[in-house]
Amino acid sequence: MMEKEEIKKILPHREPLLLVDRVTELQLPDRIEAEVDIQKDWQIFQGHFPEQPILPGIYIMESMAQTADILLLLSEQNRGKLPLFFQVSQMRFYHPVYPGARLYLSAQLISDAGNGMYDCRVTAKTDAGRAAVGVITLAMKAKSE
Repeated sequence: MMEKEEIKKILPHREPLLLVDRVTELQLPDRIEAEVDIQKDWQIFQGHFPEQPILPGIYIMESMAQTADILLLLSEQNRGKLPLFFQVSQMRFYHPVYPGARLYLSAQLISDAGNGMYDCRVTAKTDAGRAAVGVITLAMKAKSE
């Protein structure tokens, strides 16, 4: 549905911290599914952990947030804005994510406060099962702010 080059036109993130490879489903204005392939050669695995590499939880959260960012940035009122993490709540990690896995991501808009603040329920799964779930609050700011 949407590949990385199209995603780069929406998200301000770039490698090595662009953590969405493709959008697989989009139901505007409130739901999105995406994927990222966890590459074995990512530099982060040299330190986390060299003997048994595991994707850090913060990278899982960032990939879920970027998925939600895409959803929100596609709305007319948020085009061209900068998506910022504001709050993470009810985040729970279920199993590790290893190099070579495909991370299946989803975000559901659950609240629009009307002031540029949005709550999204987010999930991350691999073929091995659920990796993480939680709620992420994002703030959409004009790039000059």
